[in-house]
Amino acid sequence: MRRGAVWKLAVVAAATLGMAGCGAPSSADASSSSSSAVAVVKASDGTVFSGTYAHDYRDAYEGAKTELGKGILKDSKITDAEWQELRDALNGCTRSFGATMEFQDEKTSALTVKTDDKMYDTEKVRETMDKVHQCEIDTDFYSISSIRDFEEQDAQAGGDYLGALLTCYQKHGLADKGLTVEEYKQVMSDEGRAADMFGKYTDSSRSDYDERGAQQFESCNSDPNS
Repeated sequence: MRRGAVWKLAVVAAATLGMAGCGAPSSADASSSSSSAVAVVKASDGTVFSGTYAHDYRDAYEGAKTELGKGILKDSKITDAEWQELRDALNGCTRSFGATMEFQDEKTSALTVKTDDKMYDTEKVRETMDKVHQCEIDTDFYSISSIRDFEEQDAQAGGDYLGALLTCYQKHGLADKGLTVEEYKQVMSDEGRAADMFGKYTDSSRSDYDERGAQQFESCNSDPNS
């Protein structure tokens, strides 16, 4: 029996925040300096967003490519049924090139990518994963799953997951002590800035890779109170 190629995609908070449309904070954004702050903001079409992640819902809504995405985001919450619809949409896109997303649990975006054929060609693997990532963007899975993951992590951490995560980084010298949660979110929405700040803990191919720091970085992501 022929078995397909399999890759596991671990969702690491710092590496996958990727909130859509997050630019420099406006004056309204700046008033919310903590991920635990409750905000009320409006999109350009007048849609009102509220709650801890109001700005992120607003930004993802403004950048949404699909009606499904806009519909999920507009009430500032992601129901289990809507989450399943979004995962189905992602799978519908990736199946067009022979890849299937198998989710590791019902709540978060941690998933395994399975393909129809074995692939030992590194370029082919990269090409397939690039297509998967494009599907994540085209279906709005990329931006919405980021919010979903952090809300779930907040629930598990008793509220302020991002605040606890950043505090852990700062305590162990992995992030500047003056960095705020909102600034951290801005950094993590930009792959280049994220790589500059945390790449030496996440990319073992770098000449400045810090193995000890990488272990602590992973520990913080697993348990922000470590």
